Amino acid sequence: MSAGVGATEAATRVGRAVMLARGATALMGLVALGRAGLLGVSLRALRQITEGNAVEVGLSDLTDRAIAAGNAVGLGVAGVVGLCWMLLFVRALGARDALAVRGRLPSAASAVLAWVIPGVNLVRPAQVMGALLEGLRATPERAGVAPEAEGHYRSASLDRGASRGDPGAAPVALWWSFWVMSRLLAVAALPFEGNGDSASGLMMATALTMAAELLTAVSAVAGWRVLGVLGARVRARRESLVRSAGVC
Repeated sequence: MSAGVGATEAATRVGRAVMLARGATALMGLVALGRAGLLGVSLRALRQITEGNAVEVGLSDLTDRAIAAGNAVGLGVAGVVGLCWMLLFVRALGARDALAVRGRLPSAASAVLAWVIPGVNLVRPAQVMGALLEGLRATPERAGVAPEAEGHYRSASLDRGASRGDPGAAPVALWWSFWVMSRLLAVAALPFEGNGDSASGLMMATALTMAAELLTAVSAVAGWRVLGVLGARVRARRESLVRSAGVC
């Protein structure tokens, strides 16, 4: 029964981290949508200025202040989201033995570093998440049960539990590709933001930043789904291990 107790405790810790990361990711998506809306208003005002049309008094100043505040809030939320995902990786990778996660997984330290090392952070976090999801989908090997043709040992109860608990494929590629594209667009907007004397430059910077925020919102929705699948597979694995420990 000790294996079942260990799996329950580990699943509880990972589940809490999943809930925290889901909440932070949802908040990031809402903030991104709000910022995209403000940028849309600013873009419309800039268009009116370039076309020589009258602009509502104070509209430009108001949107500029709102965008500056949104930038500060967005930066803070992005930092919180990053910390929540790092905590999730630490918890999930630390529970690999208790939850019988199969496959080649990195250490918790290297998974955390993958978020902050330039270049590596464009690819590695998605790879780690994919490996975690795949390792939780696979049937864990259990000694003392009838051997398979490959010479491994598996429990039929684990197979059934994993099959019932698996909610389907997680949109890891969608989540990460939209996130990377949003960051690339944000970087592409920086040279235009520096050209503050040019109305066309400001319009381009605003349009690129707005597109980046919309992509961030889409990425947040996909990331929320990815975390939901991860949480469901952790619960299914816990139930399978508890059931198997009771049988054995």
